[in-house]
Amino acid sequence: MAIAGDRLELHRVFTNILGNAVKFTEGGEITVSLKAHESRAVVAIVDTGPGIEPNDLPGLFERFQQGKHKQAGSGLGLHLSRYIVEAHGGVIAVESELGQGSCFQVLLPLTSGCAS
Repeated sequence: MAIAGDRLELHRVFTNILGNAVKFTEGGEITVSLKAHESRAVVAIVDTGPGIEPNDLPGLFERFQQGKHKQAGSGLGLHLSRYIVEAHGGVIAVESELGQGSCFQVLLPLTSGCAS
């Protein structure tokens, strides 16, 4: 099984999510896992950072939505990541709890064949 897609754009997605995890996890750990579930690849990036405010979760992937923390960026990274993942037929989701960290999941369709 393989994931069909634009290697550079998918690299951009994972670089953004991992970069955010590193930026917001000052002391703790980040775990990345990959598994196949039904007809999808599931990539989970879990951090032990401060978590995301519950009020910020619904609009997290919207354009220009910045967090209310001192290390906020432009508010485009997660929006573009969602756009890229959806263009590949996938889904991006997040679960987070204040003080417990966040889990970002990227689900992408699997294809039969070899990855190139």
